[in-house]
Amino acid sequence: MQTLLDIIFPPRCVFCGEVSDGSRVCVVCRGELPWCGGVEIKNGVLVAAPLYYEGRARSGVLRYKKANVFQNDRALAELMAVCVRNHYLGKFRPDVITYVGQNAVQRYRHGFNQSRNLAVNLGGLLKLPVKPLLTKTLSLSKQSRSNAAERRKNAAGAYAARRNAAVKGKCVILVDDVITTGSTVGACAETLKAAGAEAVIVAGLAITRKQEERT
Repeated sequence: MQTLLDIIFPPRCVFCGEVSDGSRVCVVCRGELPWCGGVEIKNGVLVAAPLYYEGRARSGVLRYKKANVFQNDRALAELMAVCVRNHYLGKFRPDVITYVGQNAVQRYRHGFNQSRNLAVNLGGLLKLPVKPLLTKTLSLSKQSRSNAAERRKNAAGAYAARRNAAVKGKCVILVDDVITTGSTVGACAETLKAAGAEAVIVAGLAITRKQEERT
């Protein structure tokens, strides 16, 4: 049955959308994607992501966010899981996974929270619980048009820990899809630490190179 479905609906690359060889990342994209090889510090927090936010990775992430392609959630989370295993496990002992929250306006506009979808799939792959620990209390202006200082100012105080967020003494993996200056994940990390989290480490799908951050 699966073979028949693959013939009728052949697997497509999550980045370029072309029919692939059975993998969710095609041969061309595997060779041309801007892979990120390590952990970076963004706004004072550790961030691990498999890709740089440029070229095929950028176009693929934008396609994922706009097209609401749920079939891609697990394939993208698998890339993140490899990154987390390589750079975090062994150094940290995560207790729970959470994600950057959205307010009601964002949920209505987008119809889904891509960071939540990635977090749920990442939790399944890493065998860790996924809980909504954060809520967004302020509606921010479009961050992509702001410089680094403006983003940090905008994000400060924009997130709050949920009342039932039992994070005291725990190590939390915070998931966001794209990390640029780190203002959002930095604000979220501060909120979780203020609620008692011992450590907050960030897992993203894509990250900007330092020289490409807006200053």
